[in-house]
Amino acid sequence: LVDAYALSHAALQAAFAERVQRFLRLVLDEEPLLFQSLSFERGSEQPVHQDTAYVVVTPPLSFAAAWIALEDVRPGSGELAYFPGSQRLPDHLFGGAYKNWNRERDGLEAQERFHLELLRRCAAHGLAQATFLPSRGDVLFWNADLAHGGTPILDARSTRKSLVCHYCPASAVPYYFHHRPQHRRVLTFAPGCRYASSHYEL
Repeated sequence: LVDAYALSHAALQAAFAERVQRFLRLVLDEEPLLFQSLSFERGSEQPVHQDTAYVVVTPPLSFAAAWIALEDVRPGSGELAYFPGSQRLPDHLFGGAYKNWNRERDGLEAQERFHLELLRRCAAHGLAQATFLPSRGDVLFWNADLAHGGTPILDARSTRKSLVCHYCPASAVPYYFHHRPQHRRVLTFAPGCRYASSHYEL
């Protein structure tokens, strides 16, 4: 579910919890703009990737993510995997020039190579995979270039309810501000807590 906060006051409360706000202001050095979220009922099983390949902001590294656990996460539920230190790897540039992948410009093969090469680069730099087994209410923040993905779901009955939020400094520009003028509207949830949506017209 994309941008649940556009429809849910509870999602906005979670996205702008007091400790979340405080941390974001410290790392972004500005008031945060919530510009996208993803809600998951179950594990995503996504390949290991870096958000900068898919989440486009100007400047490219001017965003942070928060993974908010909505329930206790159990092993085998497709828990989040990540590689500490991978945000310091040299840039992967699509076509030798772009940090983001574009299907029309780069093709599906380039995306597959990116996933495989990222795992190889993590291994070459001695970066070990970690998994996130949070309790409900725990939050994991990560840098825009942290390599992460979803592990296989081993128990089909298990859920992994979570809310993933993407924030940028108020001075940065999400990609859809350029291409979807009807989605440029920014609303205020609380002082210093603003949000926009790529999916809904607010």
